[in-house]
Amino acid sequence: MTKPREYDCGTWNDFAGISRITVRERGDGLFDLLHIRYTRTVAGMQKIESPCGVYRELNAAKDAGWALWRELRG
Repeated sequence: MTKPREYDCGTWNDFAGISRITVRERGDGLFDLLHIRYTRTVAGMQKIESPCGVYRELNAAKDAGWALWRELRG
């Protein structure tokens, strides 16, 4: 099985860790928009993925990703 393709739509750092907005291609031809956070814990960095939408076209997903990045990075 091949790893799904991902497209970065922006990253930023804050007091809690690192955040990233990513578009991930699914096996069914759709695209997931994800907010991925890496937070610092006593045990080390913890990855948390939050789904933000599903899109039929890559360009629409990327546009939504960039808009979300601009909104969330402050």
